[in-house]
Amino acid sequence: MKNLFFILFLFLLVPYGSLVAQRRLLDEEELAEAKDFLSLEEALKNPEKVYKLDLSNNNLSEIPNEIFQLHNLQSLNLSDNNIKVLPRNVQMLSRLQYLSLGNNRLKSIPKEIGSLVNLIFLAIDDNKLRNIPKTIGQLVYLKNLSLGGNNIEKLPIELCKLRQLENLSIWENRIVNLPQDFGNLKMLSTFDVSNNQLKNLPKSFNKLKNLKVCDLRFNKLEFLPEALGGLRSLYYIDLSNNLLKNLDAPLCSIKSLQILYARNNNITTISSDIENLSALQDLELANNNISTLPKEIMNLRNLVNLNLVGNKMSNDYENEIKCKFAKTTHVRF
Repeated sequence: MKNLFFILFLFLLVPYGSLVAQRRLLDEEELAEAKDFLSLEEALKNPEKVYKLDLSNNNLSEIPNEIFQLHNLQSLNLSDNNIKVLPRNVQMLSRLQYLSLGNNRLKSIPKEIGSLVNLIFLAIDDNKLRNIPKTIGQLVYLKNLSLGGNNIEKLPIELCKLRQLENLSIWENRIVNLPQDFGNLKMLSTFDVSNNQLKNLPKSFNKLKNLKVCDLRFNKLEFLPEALGGLRSLYYIDLSNNLLKNLDAPLCSIKSLQILYARNNNITTISSDIENLSALQDLELANNNISTLPKEIMNLRNLVNLNLVGNKMSNDYENEIKCKFAKTTHVRF
């Protein structure tokens, strides 16, 4: 009897093993080389061999049910359509690594999105989303998340569980605050939260030791939070079109910073600590209320571009600054 069960086990194992091999996840290079199907009709001729399906810009009003027959599907592009609903049975596409739903008419995302645990790329920008389900925190392999151009007012705290997240884009929403645990996103490299309503950043923001690019344009920041001081990898930050009055110590302690944009604020004073920004190459301060610069700014030996257009400097002072920077820096008034 034992031998019979053993033979039966071997008999069942062979086709199952073959199926598992057939449905394995492709690595990045393999997926890039896989055939990109542009027609659902063509894909359904041999569904087990379909890894990539691109139905973008097809004027779809809904997601065809036939897509859920593609059990090996790992990249799905449905962007630039008129899709209003993402059905709950999206969870059937459990092998998806890339999902693009940008520029549709989605008002919500079902909680079943959390079942797509293999996702590394998710784009739902330019829709009509008002919130994000808590189950987003289950996508533990996610590296790229784009939610820009929606109506989102608040990010769920569960988003802070995405420890592999490298790129987060939430531009043009209605976000007032970031979750207090935002600093748990320790792999975050680029962050775009422009065109929102932020007045401050959480204290944990200084834990983002890998953050290199930070876009904070068009928010309501009045002060530079202490949380900026810990961003030791940051080389680009855009603070333009906020309500800042000063450029002070927290920002001036980021020695890795190379590009600093702070156009269209209410800046009147710049801290003498700006000399600590030894790597700074590009400094944009146009359209502020600056009348003088700290003498320490002359210590920025790597500065290539200095934009001071639309400030309150006298002609004599402008000429003095031009003379001081004449050989090293392009200065604009």
